[in-house]
Amino acid sequence: MAAKKKANVLDFAREYLRNNRTAPYAEVRDAAKKRKLTLYPISYGRAQALEGIVKVAKYGSKKKEAKRAGKAAAGATRGRGRPRGSKSKVSSGLESIDGLVQTVKNLQAERDDAVRLLDRIRALLDAR
Repeated sequence: MAAKKKANVLDFAREYLRNNRTAPYAEVRDAAKKRKLTLYPISYGRAQALEGIVKVAKYGSKKKEAKRAGKAAAGATRGRGRPRGSKSKVSSGLESIDGLVQTVKNLQAERDDAVRLLDRIRALLDAR
């Protein structure tokens, strides 16, 4: 002889909610306890959703919403350090070898100008 199959608590909750759509959790839980079933709040909520009593959000919709909110907030605040994509003044002419060579030539020309200026100042001071 096969033993009598124990009723599923979710099926019991759905059946109870079909008969009384506004039944609170405590009422359904107590009725389940009389039949020696344990009803948890998650099972009650799932039974309500399956019966169409409450609206159910699509899976993953909250994650997408949080990502969208995070992107909007991220644009408003800025963290520490230099912003991405900005270049420092030192490395502005050093993108390539040609830039490096041009920077060295400019520095040599400035140095030569400074040396000429110092020579003229010495000559003026010696003339006195």
